[in-house]
Parts: sequence; C-alpha cells; structure tokens
Amino acid sequence: MSNWFADVSRGLINKLSGLGGDSDKGAQGTWSFQPLDRQQVEAAYRSNWMCRKAVDIPAFDMMREGWAWQCDKEQIAAIEAEEKRLKVLSSVFTALKQARLYGGAAITISDGGEDHSQPLDPRRVGRGGIAFLKVMDRYHLTSGILDYDPMSPTYMEPTYYDLVGAAGGSVRIHPSRVIRFIGADLPTDWEVLVDRWGDSILDAIEIAIRDATAGQQGIAALVQEAKIDVYQIEGFMEGMKSEAYKTAVYDRFALVQRMKSNVNALVLDKQDDYQQKTINFSQLPDVQRLQLQIVSGAADIPATRFLSQSPTGLQSTGDGELKNYYDRIGAEQELTLRDPLEKLLNLVVRSALGEYPDECWFKFRPLWQMSEKEQAEVFKARADAARTIAGKGTGDAPLIPIEALSDSLVNALIESGDLPGLEAAILEYGQLRNKE
Repeated sequence: MSNWFADVSRGLINKLSGLGGDSDKGAQGTWSFQPLDRQQVEAAYRSNWMCRKAVDIPAFDMMREGWAWQCDKEQIAAIEAEEKRLKVLSSVFTALKQARLYGGAAITISDGGEDHSQPLDPRRVGRGGIAFLKVMDRYHLTSGILDYDPMSPTYMEPTYYDLVGAAGGSVRIHPSRVIRFIGADLPTDWEVLVDRWGDSILDAIEIAIRDATAGQQGIAALVQEAKIDVYQIEGFMEGMKSEAYKTAVYDRFALVQRMKSNVNALVLDKQDDYQQKTINFSQLPDVQRLQLQIVSGAADIPATRFLSQSPTGLQSTGDGELKNYYDRIGAEQELTLRDPLEKLLNLVVRSALGEYPDECWFKFRPLWQMSEKEQAEVFKARADAARTIAGKGTGDAPLIPIEALSDSLVNALIESGDLPGLEAAILEYGQLRNKE
C-alpha cells in the first residue's frame, strides 16, 4: 500500500511508457528554497537594473498619485501641511521599497519624548503631537517576544521592538509606535521563524533575473568575438619551437594589422591562407526579448511598464495591459496598504487638527488617468443622469429633491475636477447672494 501511495504522489502513471515512473526525468524534480541573505539582496539591488525595477516600480506606482482627503477645505489644508512637515508620502514610499527588498520594514513614530518604550495612545495625541517619522528596515528593527495570547488583539505580533544602533546599543520601542510593512507573504508557520516579517520579492524571481542577466552578458561577450581573422601559415607549429620565429610572427602580424587599418588592405605571403569568421546574431534578439518577458511576468509588471518600451503589433496600444496592472495595484493598495496607512494617518490627523473628525476619511487616487475624450464622455453621462433624475416621477413630486440632487452633483463635479474652480466660484456666488 505504501508503494501505491508513493506512485500516486507523482501524478499520472503509465508503466508502459514510463511516464511518472522512476525513468521519467520530469517526475524526479523537487522544490527547494534558499532565501537570499541581506548582502546578496543589497548586491542584487545595487548592481542589477532588473532587480531594482522589480522592487521600485510597484512601490512607486502605489504611491504615485497618493490619496485624497474628504473633509472640510480648512481641515484638508491643515492635514496636508502636517503630512508635508512629517514627510509622510516619502516615508511610506521608502518603507514600501524596503519591505519589498528586505521582506519587511517599519515607520517608527516619535512624539518627542525620551522613552519610546511606553505606549503611544492616539487619543492623547494633540495638535503638533507627532515630532517626526523614521523608516527602519527589518534588520535594524529587531522584533521582540511574540504575543501568544489567542484572545489578544495583538496575537502573534511582537510585544516590543529593539532598534539596534551602530555602536552596538539598542533602544526599546513600543509596538504602538511602529507601523509595519511586509514584503512577500509567507505561510503562517514560517512567519514565526522570521519574527512575523516576510520574504524579499527577489527570492521568487531572482532565478529568472539571473538567467536574463547571463543571457545579456553572453550576448555582449559574443559581440566581442563577432568577427575573427583566421590565418593559416605553413609550418607554423614547427616554427613556434623557436623563440626567434615567435618574435618574427608577432612582429609580422602586428605589421599586417597596422597596414590593414591604415591602407584598408591585407598584405600576406602568397603561401598564407586568410579567412574571416563572423557570428550570426539573427536569433539572439528574440532569445533576449523572451528572457526579459519572463522577468516581466515573474515581477508581475507589464513589459510596457517594466521595460519602458512601446507595445508591439499594429493594433496594440498597451492600454489594456496597463489598465489591468493599475487595477491590480489599486486592489493591493486596499488589501495591504490601507491598514498600516490608516494607523499612521490617524496619528497624523490628530497632530494636524488635535482630533480625528468623524467626517474625515481618505481614498486612494486612481492610477489610470482618462484621456480628455473619455473625461468629456463621463461628464456628459453624469450630466444626462442628473437631468434624468431631476425629471418628475408619479404626480408632481420629483424623484429626488432638487436641492439634494444639486448638492450631490456639485460634490461629484468638485471631486472629479471636471470644472476647475467650481468650488471657489460657488463659494463666491453664495457670498454675493448673502450680501444681496
């Protein structure tokens, strides 16, 4: 019975053809995993453009348009000023890059106090209550003992962190002051072994990048040997036994090469034979292009974005690939970025306003930007929809009160930016009406 299970575990079995059996080479493969250490990760990122792009591009795209606040104009101005003072946007961008590179990173929050081992209660953060933000990668911020209480809201999360200094000392930091960003997710059991951090995204794609890099370097080496001059000299090997003959050969062909370059002619003895060997590169661009496409697929970035190249094909624009990619990035923002960002911005808003108003919230700006024609079509559709809704239903009563519909339409137009300056114009109009 045990042998039967061993055969079944290999998949489809055909004893006549050997498929799935001991003689099937494809059935003998096994998976193994060796994570890149810190030195290898940093060396790859600093020396290889594909590694750098695979790390940087998704992080950049997640933060390219940032987010938009939905609350009063004065509140938005104060929040954005505080974000600028604390460098929130660049800090989150750096944390995302380091998380993708190292497997984990964090933003540490200081309220200006000396003891960072004490909890930071958001409800006690007043105006100007956040002093600064600092980004730390997982190797500088060591996780402490995990919380093993299954009924705790921080179950399986570190109960403290130690910030290791260059001089060897450390600073204890409370988890409430740490905003965590995780790289590539791990199975739950493995998360415990790496202090609840993740993998570097390079761990899963570095083989594809290494193959593509080796292919590029191989092609570059072949270019150096693209044209080789081959000379056949009678009695050459016998003559090489003499030092005088060697010297004469060196001098002779040095003169041949100089004359060839100066007068564009090749002067040889009548008995010598000369040939020129060239390498055919016609198939190499296709091989290199395929390797780069594999890397692009491994990094989950469209080739038009990863390679900064125009789409191929007569009818191809690349818009479909990019739109799908931006949709995925938008989903990733909601799934992985919103939770740590809400925790961070909760403190930033309190530092800006002294409180977190219930009406304040933020949304990620869309990454896919519509063309002017598409914007005009959406504007027309929105106006037509409002005109339809404003029509009357049964009897004399409108479907929706005109005032409510008007306010909703104005808010939609302000948020979409279809009519620049609309908000200020309405405010000025309202003031003039009040004066009258």
